[in-house]
Amino acid sequence: MVADFFYNHHAFKDILLAIIHEDMIPNRLEKNDDIVTLYHDEMLVGINFLNISKTIKIYSSGKIFLPNRAFIDAINALLVKQNIVFDVPINSGFLVVDILKPICSKDNKMFVETQLKEHKIIVSSKRKNSLNSKGIIALNGTLLENGTRVKEQVLEGIKSEGILLNLNDDEILNEEIKNLPNGSDFYSLI
Repeated sequence: MVADFFYNHHAFKDILLAIIHEDMIPNRLEKNDDIVTLYHDEMLVGINFLNISKTIKIYSSGKIFLPNRAFIDAINALLVKQNIVFDVPINSGFLVVDILKPICSKDNKMFVETQLKEHKIIVSSKRKNSLNSKGIIALNGTLLENGTRVKEQVLEGIKSEGILLNLNDDEILNEEIKNLPNGSDFYSLI
């Protein structure tokens, strides 16, 4: 089971939130020491870790992308009593790609063909990007910073497997990521 972790000391005080099923509203909870498990009927949908700074020092605010092994081990140690273990995420969903060519649909929707390792995939885009450059995509299912998840789109028979992020300054972006390996997880490299 993989969860999205959030920590914001100003908003939630010293509570780490683990959201497992964001689309389900909990209808019961169980409290054990400093761990509150949230369920929808019998399905675990989230966990609140109270007084988390007694176990882990967290210096970020917001979503925690690609938690490191020490973080995951500490979380698993807290959950052993409840027989809940988290898988380490394979990647954050934000990957470095090579931009190959734009694809426009009849209703002015923009898609871009990209190279992700040995695969060519099509992702949606808000505007044309320079060809023969690198970009960062968010794959379908990836949680964005604004709280929405990237969803599969099919327009005029074209299936999008994610979105090309529209960052404010592509020249600066390209300078920073031009030497990063294709398929790299962006959050593991920054």
